[in-house]
Amino acid sequence: MLGKMGMKPYEIYEIRDLTHGEPDSFKISSFKLRPGDGKNFSFRPGQFVSLFLKPEDKLFRSYSIASSPLEDHLELMIEMINGRFTSQLAKMNEGDTIYVSEPRGAFVFEESSSAGSIF
Repeated sequence: MLGKMGMKPYEIYEIRDLTHGEPDSFKISSFKLRPGDGKNFSFRPGQFVSLFLKPEDKLFRSYSIASSPLEDHLELMIEMINGRFTSQLAKMNEGDTIYVSEPRGAFVFEESSSAGSIF
């Protein structure tokens, strides 16, 4: 699977904080992931990662990164739609292990082009 997607080997992450949605967004779960090796996860705003429950799985889903690159964790906000992947993801607990691809995507924030932007 890695070769077909052109990805580097997966990083192993531990689910550190698992929050299920507030009453106004009960289907949304927040997954805060911390690398198993303790290193910070490096990415650019606007990139995404793919999640795998097992490294040999062909079943994966890609999610936009919701956290800042300055934080010590990787946060994903996921709508739990009870699909093939999210139904398994919903069973995970804090402290469980998950596999994450390297960050990908070219739709990123470029500081040099922010002149005249609303940021």
